[in-house]
Amino acid sequence: MNNYFNKLLVYMVIGVLFVAALWFVNNGSLVNAMQGAEDKVTVLETPLNPLEETALLNGRQQILILYSKGDTYSEKLTKNLQKVCKWLKTDCNLLDTSRKDTVSYADYDMVIIATQSVETEIGVDLGRMINYANQGGKLLWAILPDDLGLHFQSIYRNIGIMDYGAFTSFSGFHFTEELIPGCAGLSFEGDEFQDACTTFLLEDSCRIYMKDTEHGTPLMWTKTCGDGKIAFFNMTSTVADYFTGMLSAGIMTLYDTFLYPVINAKTVFIDDFPSMQYNSDSDVIKADYNRTIKEFYRDIWWPDMQSAAKQYGIAYTGLFMATYDDVVNPENFSYSKDSMEQYYGNSLLKNHFELGAHGYNHQPLTLEGGTPDFMGYRAWNSTEDMKQSLYKFIEISESLFQTVKMETYVPPSNYLSKEGREAVVAALPDLKAISGVYTQENEDGDVYAQDFEISEDGIAEYPRISAGMLKDVYGDFSFLCAAGLYGAFSHFVHPDDILDEERGGGLEWQKLFQNYCDKLEILNTHFSSLRPLTATEAADALWIAYYAEPEFTITEDKIEGIIYNYYGEVQFYLKSEKKPEAASDGVNITPLRARGNGNYYLVQVNKPSFSIYLK
Repeated sequence: MNNYFNKLLVYMVIGVLFVAALWFVNNGSLVNAMQGAEDKVTVLETPLNPLEETALLNGRQQILILYSKGDTYSEKLTKNLQKVCKWLKTDCNLLDTSRKDTVSYADYDMVIIATQSVETEIGVDLGRMINYANQGGKLLWAILPDDLGLHFQSIYRNIGIMDYGAFTSFSGFHFTEELIPGCAGLSFEGDEFQDACTTFLLEDSCRIYMKDTEHGTPLMWTKTCGDGKIAFFNMTSTVADYFTGMLSAGIMTLYDTFLYPVINAKTVFIDDFPSMQYNSDSDVIKADYNRTIKEFYRDIWWPDMQSAAKQYGIAYTGLFMATYDDVVNPENFSYSKDSMEQYYGNSLLKNHFELGAHGYNHQPLTLEGGTPDFMGYRAWNSTEDMKQSLYKFIEISESLFQTVKMETYVPPSNYLSKEGREAVVAALPDLKAISGVYTQENEDGDVYAQDFEISEDGIAEYPRISAGMLKDVYGDFSFLCAAGLYGAFSHFVHPDDILDEERGGGLEWQKLFQNYCDKLEILNTHFSSLRPLTATEAADALWIAYYAEPEFTITEDKIEGIIYNYYGEVQFYLKSEKKPEAASDGVNITPLRARGNGNYYLVQVNKPSFSIYLK
């Protein structure tokens, strides 16, 4: 009888453990804990270096950018190219077209034409560039010329053109090949893509990567030229900020094999979350869900957002804001505890997500004139007052979430002045990252626009690329471009998207939520290897990629790599039409796309030196 009860007790214990495990998994705790352990980013305090510094950086690709000084389009394009070259760990030199006679193109691995003024400013030198390509050089035509005159006519057959007609326009394009990593077969159309091109008829030997969706006009192609190679962009959109991913891809089409460090992270920021909530009604929410706004967020919105995080492998960074008051005088700061703020903050933390700082209130940290008048914000009187607001914010956050560190800061409405940034760095002792936006897009005031980089004070500048829950074709293109160059998905949503006429588009929550899930599905299909990281974890990953100084020796069948400034496991994107296989310990290689096809791979390296076979 005792044996019977002992067995029964054992079975009961096993059953309880099984049920508990099931509950644990269904609530995401086990899944998130496992993801957190797998994707945790560790940054070494001091870097490991495989060789002496003087022995390194002999293998960097040397790129010459030929541009028109004083020309707005050319200078904007050149700025984008400099950004790309820096991230790809190549050395680039700028040369004004007026000084083209002073340079030997043969001294460079690649020459980039970054001006439309080909006829008037480059002229007969086009012939010298073609000779450079014939002798093994790489030539990238990064923008459509504004005039296809006699000088262009003298060389157009060398770049694969059989015939050409007039300038025309297009409003969409289709990727016939994998130009941007993972994006072969995708099309993008809409007014945002309106641009000029020329109707070119190409030789069969050209490799066409893009065509216009209406007429099939080739928009980007490559052509073997003697012992070298030429790439041509038949468009002017390459001057736009978000087209940097396109430019980097254009550079890589000229190489058989290319590696570059990436962040390898997907992060979603939730604005004003947690923040003070009012138990008011919304006609939209009342009609669809028979709930108050507070009940809707608690019962529907937040459970749905957690579900999406589990299904698509997303890490959230919630941006805590204590109050919505407009007080900018520290003597009048006050706070009444809001239980829902504490509830949502703790829920974020229990799910292994992150609490970031948004501020004491939603008044951007700017002085007079720092934000447009129509926004209705109040200016701060001094940097010290801004600091006091952040000290108050830390006091409040510590009272609600005792052990949390505020390591990420996102400026309200994306406005942050020089003085405001100074206050943020001074008042938030654990600060690692500031997340503004990637492009200013002509807004007035102290818009905090940034690139992916580490600032001089050691803070990670980690911009948000895309935003919202509406269908947005240009937004999808933008985040895919960024994912291709930086290996980063950095998205921004608001809990009150459904209540905002512009951001919600009058759609019910289930439609908005489906749009959000569709966006994540697109991301995971084309960049399945991205790690779910919070903003702070992504900032650590940025630190590793930013400071890594790789050098490669590439042959027909092997890559030998060393990494100076090795701060931790380095993530690379590898572009190769051969199949890569690890040839040394500490190397993991996976296809970039979920279906495993394509020419791009994720290479994870956990040692300062490594090798890869190319089959």
